[in-house]
Amino acid sequence: MFRGIALLVIPCALALYAGCGPKSKSPGVTAAPEEVIPETWSGVSFEGELGELDNTFEVASDAGARCDSLMRLEPLAMMGRLEEDQIICLDHAIRHEDRQTEKDSISRVLMADAWAKGDMHRWEGAVRRHLEEIDRSDPNLCFLFALHLAKQGYHSGYEAIRYAELALENRRQWGPEEHATRVNSLFKIRAVAAQELWYHYEDVFLVNKNPEIMSQVDKWRANAKSMAREWLEWAHKADEEYVTAYDMCVSAAGTLDFCEIGFDDDQEGAPADAGDANGPHDAG
Repeated sequence: MFRGIALLVIPCALALYAGCGPKSKSPGVTAAPEEVIPETWSGVSFEGELGELDNTFEVASDAGARCDSLMRLEPLAMMGRLEEDQIICLDHAIRHEDRQTEKDSISRVLMADAWAKGDMHRWEGAVRRHLEEIDRSDPNLCFLFALHLAKQGYHSGYEAIRYAELALENRRQWGPEEHATRVNSLFKIRAVAAQELWYHYEDVFLVNKNPEIMSQVDKWRANAKSMAREWLEWAHKADEEYVTAYDMCVSAAGTLDFCEIGFDDDQEGAPADAGDANGPHDAG
């Protein structure tokens, strides 16, 4: 029963970020109807990244709670219909509950309600609490949060990289159908966030010639270089669009040699002479 509710609600709720349509390989940022996405994010689209994360907020079927039954509250939360006193009660319960399984279940009800209501400030706080204090092994939730942070601009870049890497640590939980595409998206999030931080510190250095700022420029350019290369290798191996990854890699590296992985010139914009016929090493 509750899985059915999640299947209906979560994919359309995810349209706030990704849309319910198929993934597009075309570059370009697509803004959500109710959220302005920064145009400076390297022209890289995150449209359609999430796919069917159908059970992200689903609670355990045998869960209980002091303030009523979670089994009764879950469908209300999925529709954003929890009352204020129920939210307060659940917040109190999660702070005083000792069992991690119960904390996890209560937390997912609170996250689902905030998401369904479009209360992204409360949702972000609930997700951060869940990942920091309860459990960070759910790759779907880490993926969703990393993508959310990636759309906030450079100031959220550190966290976007961190949660993308947490999702990558648990990527083996994904089945074969979604594994390659989601891993590719996580490598993309890391590379784009690192590039934006590099650009940010370069802009700061233009008005403040502080050696510490210059060290941040060097650090994030090096991170952008290595993360773009990792994305490029994975995208090429997984038969995903890799031209944008290649362009980002060359931009950060300042040389073609570092980004040569053996292209077959099968995508528009890929250099015909970039390396030999050998494929990339396994980035996974």
